Amino acid sequence: MGKVTQRFVEEMLYGIQARGSVRLSEVARSLEESISLKKVIERLSRNLARRGLAHTIGEAVLKEGAVKVNEDTLLIVDPTDITTKYARKMEYLAQVRDGSDKVLGNGYWVNTVVGAEVGLLRDHTAHS
Repeated sequence: MGKVTQRFVEEMLYGIQARGSVRLSEVARSLEESISLKKVIERLSRNLARRGLAHTIGEAVLKEGAVKVNEDTLLIVDPTDITTKYARKMEYLAQVRDGSDKVLGNGYWVNTVVGAEVGLLRDHTAHS
């Protein structure tokens, strides 16, 4: 990543952690810059739309995680969904089952994979 992109990623990670939100307005507030909030949001938005950013970050996350997965690692797959109650025209919106309300609604399919080392878990609980 170039210097500007790297700074943007660092600011986003800081802002998300500091505010507990992925909303650009909240991230921008956390940065406490001397320019207007609107200008900070515009800069973050412009950088977020940067071509290839998602791919670059995705590759880096996969590379970081891959070194921690070995032959004995359990990979637990959790296919789930997130409903968006009021969304009507969002990109890639699909019909999903809302498990809480037990109805079909608009939302997104999500796949989560968690890796666990059985021996490490067993050793840890044995010494607790």
